[in-house]
Amino acid sequence: MKKIKKRWILLGISAVVLIFVIIGTIFYNNTKVDPKSEEADLASYLIEQDNIMSALTTNMQFTPTSSADLDFLYGMIPHYQASIQMSKSYLAYGGANGKLRRIAKDIIHDQTEDVKEMQTLASRLEKTALSDTAVEETYLNSYNEILSEHQYFKHGTDTNQTVELAYVEGMTAHHTMAVDMAKTILTTSINDDIRDCAEDVLELQQDEISQLRAAVYSQQDPSFAGH
Repeated sequence: MKKIKKRWILLGISAVVLIFVIIGTIFYNNTKVDPKSEEADLASYLIEQDNIMSALTTNMQFTPTSSADLDFLYGMIPHYQASIQMSKSYLAYGGANGKLRRIAKDIIHDQTEDVKEMQTLASRLEKTALSDTAVEETYLNSYNEILSEHQYFKHGTDTNQTVELAYVEGMTAHHTMAVDMAKTILTTSINDDIRDCAEDVLELQQDEISQLRAAVYSQQDPSFAGH
C-alpha cells in the first residue's frame, strides 16, 4: 500500500515538473527575439540614421552672418537637433541595452533644452553681434573642413551587427563633430556667452562619447571601462 502511495506521489511530482517545463518552453518561444526582426530593425535604423546625417550636412549650411559667434550657433543648433532625432530613432528600433536607453533619453531631454538656450542666444546676437569678417573667415575655414570630413559618414552593416553598436558608432562620429566645432570657436570668440556655450558643448559631448562606448564595449571587454 505504501509503495502504491509513494508511486502516486512520484507520478504527481513528475507531472508538476513536466507542466513547468511545458510552460517554460512556451514562454521562451513566445519571448525570444526573432533574428529576422532584429535584421529588419537594424536595416531600417541604418537607413534612417544615414538620412539624418545626410540632412544634417544640408541643415548646417547657412549664409555667413559676418559674426563667427552667430555662425557657431547656426551650425550647432541643427547639429543638436540631429542628435535628438538620432536618439529617438535608436529608441524606436533598439533600446535593448538599458544603459544606452538611459543615455538616449538623457540626450533627448538635455539637448532639447540646450537648443532652446542656443536659439535664445542666437536671437540676441542677431541684434547685438559685432561684424568681423576676418575672424569669421578663420572660423568658417575650419568649420567647412569639419563638415567636409563628416559629410560622407555612412554606416557599414559589416561592422554594425546590432542597432546598439550602430547607435554608438553614429553618435560618436556625430559628437566628435560638435567637439571640433566647439574647439574651433574657442580659438576665435571673445564673447563670454559663446565661450560658456562652447565649453558646455565640449564637456557634454566628450562625456557622452565615453558613456556611449563604455555602455557597449565594456560588456565585451571589461578592460575597456574608463577608456
